[in-house]
Amino acid sequence: MGGSFNFKDKYTFDHRLEESRYIVAKYPDRFPVIVERYAKCDLPELERKKYLVPGDLSVGQFIHNFEFQTYSATWKSSFCICEEHVASYC
Repeated sequence: MGGSFNFKDKYTFDHRLEESRYIVAKYPDRFPVIVERYAKCDLPELERKKYLVPGDLSVGQFIHNFEFQTYSATWKSSFCICEEHVASYC
């Protein structure tokens, strides 16, 4: 397992903006989403950090699908933090 890193720290804003514009142009019906594990939690590292999410998928559905695919063996809650807003799905 590799070390945890912050996506914003690793890539500059201009690089992230360029990549997101490319993805949105290529897949106009999907949203690029970056998922990171909180560094102090005891869950295993994620295999992937980048996801393309269909535009009609709610945050709750995304969290449910994400938990099912990655942490299906654990009984822990997940939280989605976006621009200082927290959404949870239990």
